[in-house]
Amino acid sequence: MDEDVFYQSFSAEALFGLPAQPESVEILNYVSSEMSIPVKTDAFTIVFSRDVRRNAYVAAELAMKVATSDKKIDVWYVNTYAGVNFLKAAFQKLFSEAGLKVRSRSLKREEEAEEKLHKRSKKVRYFDRPKEEWLGRWEVSEHDGRSYRMLTDEERAQEEAILAAEKIEEEELDSLPFKGSKLDRKLAVPNLRIYHVPIGTWDTDIFASDLEARGRMGCKQVVIINSFEYAPLTHGRKDRMARELLQLCDRLQLSIVIFSHEMKKDLEPGLPGRGPIGILAAKAAAVSRFADPFDKFYGSRKKLVTPISEPTPSVHEKQIYFSPLEQGMEVAIS
Repeated sequence: MDEDVFYQSFSAEALFGLPAQPESVEILNYVSSEMSIPVKTDAFTIVFSRDVRRNAYVAAELAMKVATSDKKIDVWYVNTYAGVNFLKAAFQKLFSEAGLKVRSRSLKREEEAEEKLHKRSKKVRYFDRPKEEWLGRWEVSEHDGRSYRMLTDEERAQEEAILAAEKIEEEELDSLPFKGSKLDRKLAVPNLRIYHVPIGTWDTDIFASDLEARGRMGCKQVVIINSFEYAPLTHGRKDRMARELLQLCDRLQLSIVIFSHEMKKDLEPGLPGRGPIGILAAKAAAVSRFADPFDKFYGSRKKLVTPISEPTPSVHEKQIYFSPLEQGMEVAIS
């Protein structure tokens, strides 16, 4: 919804005149022998599974399936639990199953490639000019930093028009929710990003900055978090993360899949419950559950086989209070 409609009242007729929000559509439906995980736009999908290691692998498999299904979908695999060795083994297996070649790349080379890919070509203008009072009327003539000539009024007007256009372009770029532009075609899965968060150190603002800087306009953004409970560790921070994710999903129209090892039985799509995951269930388009290996132990306490033959007599309240003298105990009186 447009931000202009918040924090103000308006008539019902004005409500009918507001532009409709885009409908939530299914991007992909992950199906296994145990359950299915639908991924939908502008919505949450909550996956309950007791096995945290399996969650990390299934989340990686889901991320690969979504990323390889359509290059116009940007996928963030958010790792809050697994170590580097586990991730390497998981994605190596997934790459092999997809018939993709596994290649290594250093983080430094990754940063250099991204900088080269997203570098915008700009003409050097004011920085190489002499700092006189008529600075705006000079330009480099021989590109050696020494020889200059005076601009004519017509050339100066053209110069100012170019600078004004560049300023408008930069302001428009800054106003866009996503600023990523191109994919690195040298990568096997260029639209898949792995966002690593050390256990218990989740920060929504930092993640949103990465999302907005690398996401592409006109593309769908899918975020897959492999363990909600290990992102923040305290209840208060989990509650805060849930509320911030709701706001982020609303603002950027994200598809968010969250894996949780809490096997909550009372949560369904659109039906909130207690706790941080219960907050997210109100926005959830789907709730999926793996079988709980401890289900067989719930409600299995042995019940009394033979009923009591005689009813238990009622006990008056005064009968449960007694004095020490009635029990043959001596009382010292001072």
